[in-house]
Amino acid sequence: KDFVPILEKHHMIHILDTYMIKQVCKDYAEFRNFDGVMEPFSLNISVNDFELCDMIDILNKETALYEIPRNHVRIELTANKVLFKDQYVIEELERLKYLGYELWLEDYGDFISNYKLFSDELFNAFKLDAQDLDHFDHDDQVIMQAQILTAKRLGIRTIMKGVTTKQISDLVAQLGIDYMQGSYFKEYAVYSRMHP
Repeated sequence: KDFVPILEKHHMIHILDTYMIKQVCKDYAEFRNFDGVMEPFSLNISVNDFELCDMIDILNKETALYEIPRNHVRIELTANKVLFKDQYVIEELERLKYLGYELWLEDYGDFISNYKLFSDELFNAFKLDAQDLDHFDHDDQVIMQAQILTAKRLGIRTIMKGVTTKQISDLVAQLGIDYMQGSYFKEYAVYSRMHP
């Protein structure tokens, strides 16, 4: 993670993200050909990519090349970067959604009070981090449940990442989160050990 801000600062993050898109699509196709399973997958990309290259063209070419349905690709973007981007980037994100890709907003817990994230109907899902629950009290729980309910009423799914224990899983379930991710459910797999 330490090198990502450096790449962004020097306007080179699109090089890494383009490589990752190509590699993930290729790997996905190999796994699909091995066991026939077509599960959705996520790609974390920088919103800066849209100002540095034609990211939509890259995504379209790679998904077409490997015959990946666009609705199986979840584009994850970090909340603090999306909020402060210009209209061009927002229009590109709207275009991505129109083309059938899912847009997930990661780490939105830090910016959840910004009503614009709710009102734009741009994102299919909001993703929170279980680390935010470390110093969670009753008031925090009431506030988060109200925000989750608001998201649900707008048709936005909620995901909690980083769930590592049954205690955290139980709390997340109480909050009404739609989906959970983390090592509590399954240890993260290393590609070289999974490859046929």
